Amino acid sequence: MPAGYLGLSSHGLALHKMREIQLGVPAVTDSEWRYTIPNLVVPARHGKFVVFASERIIFRTAQFSSNRILHNDDPSLFISVNFKDFRMPDYTTVEYIRKFFRAGLWINNRQYRFYHHSNSQLRERSCYLRVADTDEELDARIYQYGDFGKIKNVAKRKSSRLSVMPYLS
Repeated sequence: MPAGYLGLSSHGLALHKMREIQLGVPAVTDSEWRYTIPNLVVPARHGKFVVFASERIIFRTAQFSSNRILHNDDPSLFISVNFKDFRMPDYTTVEYIRKFFRAGLWINNRQYRFYHHSNSQLRERSCYLRVADTDEELDARIYQYGDFGKIKNVAKRKSSRLSVMPYLS
């Protein structure tokens, strides 16, 4: 069975409730986040959430809050990720989250990449990931909501539209 398969994971995947699954336990050595959740069904008007805490990574479904990004797209292509209660020892939290954003999250062989955050998500240390094959695909979608393409410096453009640094503080 592949790592991340329900019940047989190197990360200790375990079903806790009908809508909550423990995906694993964060380790400093993690370099990919690939999970298989058999028979995954997301109830109507609900979305997928991944919550990182110091002692576990949880997948659950719950109702998505309303915002223009979700309203103008297919909510089934999004996952909300939260790092509010996530801490690792010896200043490794920042590097762990950076590795996560570089690698993306894989659920049932679909890659979810960093997409955006709202002001309230910044305060809560959360963001949206969206299914995509490349960052450029997500850039094109985001540019529909503002003229970020005029910013010539790539680092400034990325930080102005999708700054990850608030998650790392």
